[in-house]
Amino acid sequence: MHPLGRPGVPSAPRSGTRGQVLVLVAAGMVAVLVVVGLVVDGGYAFAQQRGSQNGADAAATAGALVIAQNLPFRALGQAGTETDADVAAAVHLAATSNALGTVEAFYTDIDGNLLSPAVRVGDLGASPPPTAAWGVAVTATKAFDTFFARVVGIFSVTSTTDATAVAGYAESAGAGNVLPVTIPLNIIECLNNGKFSTLQPPTIWPLNEEVILPLCKGPASGNVGWLDWTPPGGGVPELRDAILHPSNPAIPIPSWQYVTQTGNINAGQIEDALNTYVGETVLIPFFDNACTEPNAPGNSDCPEGSGPGTGQGNWYHMPLFFGFRMQDVKAAFIQGQNPECGSEWAGAGCLIGTITNYVGPNVTIGSGTGTSLDAYSAVGVQLIR
Repeated sequence: MHPLGRPGVPSAPRSGTRGQVLVLVAAGMVAVLVVVGLVVDGGYAFAQQRGSQNGADAAATAGALVIAQNLPFRALGQAGTETDADVAAAVHLAATSNALGTVEAFYTDIDGNLLSPAVRVGDLGASPPPTAAWGVAVTATKAFDTFFARVVGIFSVTSTTDATAVAGYAESAGAGNVLPVTIPLNIIECLNNGKFSTLQPPTIWPLNEEVILPLCKGPASGNVGWLDWTPPGGGVPELRDAILHPSNPAIPIPSWQYVTQTGNINAGQIEDALNTYVGETVLIPFFDNACTEPNAPGNSDCPEGSGPGTGQGNWYHMPLFFGFRMQDVKAAFIQGQNPECGSEWAGAGCLIGTITNYVGPNVTIGSGTGTSLDAYSAVGVQLIR
């Protein structure tokens, strides 16, 4: 017998098996290269996308910063020093510094929405930006080369990123309606006769926790006061209308404001009007002094002999406003006995809610609402998307 098999029968060749192994190895190497390519090109693409986003953020912020420089002039009704061309230059300088490709920028309102009709940054040239413009929205594109993706015909990739930045007043009071009532700056307590006395030592009302603001009554100096924006006159109907349809003038902080009525007006019309704001944030002024005839905006600017006054028909010094979020369902209790105000304040009436923020000094509360547009307010720029 043949030592390697049957006599006269040759062994089968193995070259075909060797070829199959080579094909499998080649296919495996291609798969490895594809995975490596995805990792390398994918990571590079992510880094480029991040860089493009940073560039878009910088471009939008640069444009909003130029708008911010005009805000103090706008508050005074004057033309700003910066033009649309200045905004465009700032946007494109930031884009170039961040190696962006094509950049498109449009003006936005304070909420970051494009103006209607849309206004492209740079189209107005030497004219100032639109008066309705508070921000800049940027769309940027950036092209970059690939590495391993070239083997499948992808030689470059383009990323597209968006960013919006707005300018505004850092101490803006927001758009809350101004209620025609003023509360003592320091925490108070109502006495048995319904009048109040300031707690000692004086403590300012706390932020971000529920408080009960008592509406004490009685003709004593420093009573809680219902404000009459158009003295002389007053009365329940006028006060109700001022609550439902805010009619306050622009109010500089600090300033003196005239008060024609004080204390607890026991009228269902007033209570109902106040409760139309349940769940909303309103603006209420604090006061820290009273005077019959102030002659300057300062707290102590009562002329000699003027006296502190006795409640109604008096001037109240207002150093700050505060944002007050009225509690849900019902927040104002001023008609009759009000156990919701606590046993010590039930007869005085109250407002229940949360003090969200203090506004002022050196801010002007806008007429009707709390939009702050004072020339000396702090101006800020925020990237909102």
